Amino acid sequence: ETTPLGERQVGPTITGVIETRGTRAERVLIEELAIPGALRRVFGEIITTGALPVQLGQFDWSRHGPQGTDPAAVDPGKVCRSQVFAAMGDDGAAGRLAMVEGWEQADSDGAICVEWPDAAKAGVFERQDKILSRAEGLGALYLRNPLWMPLPRKFTALFSGPRPSGKLFTVHPLGGCPMGDDAENGVVDDLGRVFDPPDKSDPRQRGDIARTHDGLLVLDGSIVPAALGINPLLTIAALAERAVAGYATLRAWSLKAQSAPGLAPVPEIPPGIRRPQEERPQEGRPRDGRPAPVPEAATAVRFAETMTGDLEPAPDGEPRKLALEVVFGDIRDIARFLREAPHEVKIESATLTLLEDGKAIASAALGGKISWMERGRTRFLSRTIAVFFTWMRLRALADLCQRWREQGLKGVLALFRSGGSALAVCSNAGEVRYLRYDLELKEDFGEGAEGLKKGTLIKGLKTFKYAGGGNPWRQLSELSIKVLPSGGGILGVNKLKIDFEAFFRRFAVQLQITEQRDQPSAIMDLASLALFMARIVFKAHFWSFGLPEYEKFDPERARRRLPGKLNGLTMRRHDVRVTGKRGPLVLILTHYWRGKRHGKQPVLLLHGFGASGAPCLRPSTSGRSTTWRPRTSRRS
Repeated sequence: ETTPLGERQVGPTITGVIETRGTRAERVLIEELAIPGALRRVFGEIITTGALPVQLGQFDWSRHGPQGTDPAAVDPGKVCRSQVFAAMGDDGAAGRLAMVEGWEQADSDGAICVEWPDAAKAGVFERQDKILSRAEGLGALYLRNPLWMPLPRKFTALFSGPRPSGKLFTVHPLGGCPMGDDAENGVVDDLGRVFDPPDKSDPRQRGDIARTHDGLLVLDGSIVPAALGINPLLTIAALAERAVAGYATLRAWSLKAQSAPGLAPVPEIPPGIRRPQEERPQEGRPRDGRPAPVPEAATAVRFAETMTGDLEPAPDGEPRKLALEVVFGDIRDIARFLREAPHEVKIESATLTLLEDGKAIASAALGGKISWMERGRTRFLSRTIAVFFTWMRLRALADLCQRWREQGLKGVLALFRSGGSALAVCSNAGEVRYLRYDLELKEDFGEGAEGLKKGTLIKGLKTFKYAGGGNPWRQLSELSIKVLPSGGGILGVNKLKIDFEAFFRRFAVQLQITEQRDQPSAIMDLASLALFMARIVFKAHFWSFGLPEYEKFDPERARRRLPGKLNGLTMRRHDVRVTGKRGPLVLILTHYWRGKRHGKQPVLLLHGFGASGAPCLRPSTSGRSTTWRPRTSRRS
């Protein structure tokens, strides 16, 4: 957008094509793609985020520190050196279209779905991946489509429980109404005419299975009967042109080419109105006939936060409530701010208030700065060892036990064989981030807090890292502070926590866009901030993530959860069928009784769809509790 319109070198989306040799099923077509200029920043965020899982599997030998370029930010140089490829091939075309369940009902929209259970196992995808992965031998970082492979293969052995599974997608879906010789082999003929086969269940009907509906044609990508392995635009166009010509001949139509009417000339721009890509010439600077570039989008963002906690004004004094309200200065040029460490932000205004019974008894203004998500100083060996032992204690041992239960010795050995990948992850996940607050009182507190004088320093620190009990949200919302009087010593040490009541009550002023060039640019800048934080969280707390573990499907599970037979009681189970709007429903009732000679009332359990009474009555219930529990259940 900053380049003059005549110099933008707008070109095709596909800039190069190569095809491997082999049979039709073995051939792979690879196309180099160009990213439109409007999606430049979106592309940078996508590849920076997508590269993170791959980089976690590589050893980070570097020494971390607060200076230099932040690796969590988008690197324009890497973006310029990136290439995007699309791979195509013959996937076998084994999918089928099926009507969704309940399609025949009156309130259904008659939707269809694709049934292709083993699509991901097609060999074409492995062949494509093998070819493209050769770029790694040239020193490149190969990023697979995250929708197909969310995590590199080397990571799958590091986790117990369910693995993240990928999805296949295509931008050129074909088929659904394939061409065929007759109704038994297709839906349409070579001219796109839809077949009208006879009803086989009716013996009175006899007819040609190749007859078609009069005037009903389908001419689009759905009639292609096989996988093409290449962009289908020209194939679809050729089929449509051939069909139209053939159908016109059958109908005795005359097709005459008509010349398109001339286009009206583009009107001249009235005097005094500038083109969007131009700006007014600076005073004293002659215009050379070329429009000056538009200035970079300048979004200014301002944050604010309120934190509360207890402070000890004196070693023998009573703790008092402390409130800290901070409004940070504007963050401008967000992309550069994120890229260049240590991300310092000046304090626009800040107030420190002492509270007693919810009322302010003293307050003072503060000044200073904050280093936002500053990268801590660590070495390869120290951070790798620290995170490795934390991982072993918090997750690896539990994963080993689960592997032993689910897969036996084979699963345990697979985890040990992936030890190199685990150490590589530790060398990356050992990164430490700080939010460092350097504040100074601009005035005396006055009565009630005589120790807090002008010049008193308040040092605050939020530490973000992978550690035992290191909840990511707590690490970002709790601020450890030290109050250092100007005369020396430490007056108080404690923690402040974000006041969520104030946060939600004043949400509109906690995050503000104070300046923007346009709304899309402002939204993109806010997204860059959010993705920057997301990459830091994912990297430092990689071991903390995991997919939810669901119990394997068991058709008899619901039946086993029902109460069973109990000693001393007779049991009978009843299934009551109820017909509803969405079909039949079975209600299960369980009946217990002792018999007429005991004189006890029977118990009837009406089961829900959750625990189904299992916590109250189990076959293992003792005889003594059996006597008590039914009476309790009847009363409840």
